[in-house]
Amino acid sequence: MDQMKSSLDESEDWLVEAMRKLRYGKVETLHVRDGKPLQYPAPAFRRSRKYTKKTETQTPQERDFALKAQMSWLLSEIAEVGNGVIKSVTVQDGLPVLVDWE
Repeated sequence: MDQMKSSLDESEDWLVEAMRKLRYGKVETLHVRDGKPLQYPAPAFRRSRKYTKKTETQTPQERDFALKAQMSWLLSEIAEVGNGVIKSVTVQDGLPVLVDWE
């Protein structure tokens, strides 16, 4: 069964929304404690711009929606690791595609 956005806690919801707003780029130095992403200390958000003929994204506008597999995998990995620092998360179209842990 798909994980719904409404099932996320506040810190997970914050990360999903931040990555959706970023669209393309990197989240750097994301601290994780007790299996949850931390807003403070604040990670760095590095925006990239991708120029293509297709500029529209298929980002859901609803308040609640099923998370894409990549987002569920990232949240699961964060929960499994527990404590640490993610060096960077590469984001494409609002979804994590590459994660580097310290």
